[in-house]
Amino acid sequence: MPDWPRTIPYDLYETLEAADHDAWRAAFQSWAKSHRLEFKLQWEAALLREVGRLDEYRCLPMIQDRWTAIREWLVAHDVPVPDGLPLRPETNSGF
Repeated sequence: MPDWPRTIPYDLYETLEAADHDAWRAAFQSWAKSHRLEFKLQWEAALLREVGRLDEYRCLPMIQDRWTAIREWLVAHDVPVPDGLPLRPETNSGF
């Protein structure tokens, strides 16, 4: 099982922040392509469904909320973590 970080990779954060709220998919795809992530296109329906559920809530999802759904999807499909993934330090709140 790949060990994807719980904190959003910094370059993905910047990409999603610069994109329009509804343009997360194109931003994620360009980020995945830049890191040479390989996954099957038929897996994408599950990702769209999971991230789409976030939009059903009263409050709009934050970037970290989207990352959590994307991370769970990446882990579920055993997509390996690329080398050199730019990360912010993980924070431990002591819980």
